[in-house]
Amino acid sequence: MEKDAKRTVLRVVSVVLAILGVMTMLPCSRAQDFSMCGYKALCPFMPISTILIIYVAATIHRYLENTGRRMS
Repeated sequence: MEKDAKRTVLRVVSVVLAILGVMTMLPCSRAQDFSMCGYKALCPFMPISTILIIYVAATIHRYLENTGRRMS
């Protein structure tokens, strides 16, 4: 049961990170600074932050897929 709980937590973390990565690209008129792409986004370091966050989410997802195949 403990392994299932860890896998569930990692799955939730990867989904949350993927959502946050997409959210960094959203335009925001209340943002103080322009992003690196030239528009006011939620994160001024977009697209670098977007790429890093989505990379971490994908890495966690690949880890879960690989350990799932070994357990079966």
